[in-house]
Amino acid sequence: MVRKDKFILTARKSRLKKNTAFDYFNIVFMVLFCITILYPFINTTAKSLSSDQAIMLGRVNLWPVDLNLNSYKYVIDSSVFYYALRNTLFITIVGTCLHLMITLSAGYAFARKMLGHKYMFLIVLFTMFFSGGMIPSFLLMRAVGLFDTHWAIILPGTFGAFNMILARNYFQSLPFEVMESAMIDGCNDLKMFYRIAIPMSKPIVATLALFVMVGFWNVFMAGVIYLHTPRLLTLQMYVRQVVYQSRLSLDSDALTQIQQEMVDPTHTLSQESIKSVVLMLATVPIVCVYPFLQKYFVHGINLGAVKA
Repeated sequence: MVRKDKFILTARKSRLKKNTAFDYFNIVFMVLFCITILYPFINTTAKSLSSDQAIMLGRVNLWPVDLNLNSYKYVIDSSVFYYALRNTLFITIVGTCLHLMITLSAGYAFARKMLGHKYMFLIVLFTMFFSGGMIPSFLLMRAVGLFDTHWAIILPGTFGAFNMILARNYFQSLPFEVMESAMIDGCNDLKMFYRIAIPMSKPIVATLALFVMVGFWNVFMAGVIYLHTPRLLTLQMYVRQVVYQSRLSLDSDALTQIQQEMVDPTHTLSQESIKSVVLMLATVPIVCVYPFLQKYFVHGINLGAVKA
């Protein structure tokens, strides 16, 4: 009996050591992983706030050197950035609202097991694995008159099969007694959806809103395919234009005016500083939204991913 107890105690100590070693390894790995993610972001932030001489001399690392906001003023005052930001905000806000309205409505209908829901669900599931492809989609947008308009980006993104499944599973997890009580009080499906189901489903609504908002904000390929008019370009297309082209397609008069207002007449705006500013302006807004939705994210994705 004593030998058995000693064996069990030894096994527990060995398991504890293995778990402790794994925890240390996991902590070190996650710290290094976070550093690899945060360092480029911090470095870009520092460059966007530093003087051009410090950037060209390689003095900027994790902290701004010779604080300078002229690059921010240059980019914000440019008409191209204004159009790109306006277009992206329009696509993001309108696309997110339409997506939530249509996807949540479809998820509630499937959760309520509408007539023929099994066959309809298979059709929706089919779209998760197969699509028409780029060329048929392009021909369709041109045929229906949506080519070179923002609706060519918004309308195809107003419904997502995966998000609909998450919404359906969440709606199925809601207490049936509440729905039954509402039906007794005379509520129809439409009233139950807007007055009961949606208020009780804030986690999944916030989760889907975050998914869709980030997707519309970062849309790039669809803009390259469907948008040809310069005034219709999105913010990500503008970022690509600034980062990968040899020159900025901005109003040169704005740059000249800013340079004349500087104390040092020989001071010029560097390409690296402009790139850093554009990257920050395209990244920070969507990053600021995440903390407000984070508390709903884990709860919504967990309940929505579990089949009821």
